[in-house]
Amino acid sequence: RACGREFLRGFDVTEASSYRRHTTMRKCDDSSCRAPLHDTIVYFGEKIDETQLESAQEAAGRADVSLFVGSSLKVLQHYKYIWQQPGRGRKRFAIINLQPTPKDRV
Repeated sequence: RACGREFLRGFDVTEASSYRRHTTMRKCDDSSCRAPLHDTIVYFGEKIDETQLESAQEAAGRADVSLFVGSSLKVLQHYKYIWQQPGRGRKRFAIINLQPTPKDRV
């Protein structure tokens, strides 16, 4: 993370992370860096980074449909730009999640 590299992972990293503690017990594999890696999970009660929030808002404004996979949507339910298109009403979306979400019946 200190060197700016990002890693995609095919395994769970939540055993070591929690609310306001995002280290994953792994380190950057760049020998000149070796900084601790952090997850990008937004836990309930945490705020989304402003830069990421602006980027998400722009992308949501361009999207015709949104797909939510593996999310309780409890953090996102308050962001109206995800659910509504200006001048066109409610946006189309699909949810794929094992547990119920606040938007299941919308």
